[in-house]
Amino acid sequence: MSYDESNKKRNIVFPIIAILALFCTCVFINLGTWLVADDQPEKSDVIVILMGSGPDRMLGAVDFYKQGMA
Repeated sequence: MSYDESNKKRNIVFPIIAILALFCTCVFINLGTWLVADDQPEKSDVIVILMGSGPDRMLGAVDFYKQGMA
């Protein structure tokens, strides 16, 4: 393989890798915003808190109950 052939391959491969890295960076930075649902609580029959430790869940459920959500 001559110097010109390896230089041509390098001129093709590096821009592709750079574009792929930029794309992956953009996807990973915004991945959290795509996965999180930002819905407002609605009145319901049951309160289920899935985030936090046990005491935090109970206090969160009490707060929702006092707000009249259930």
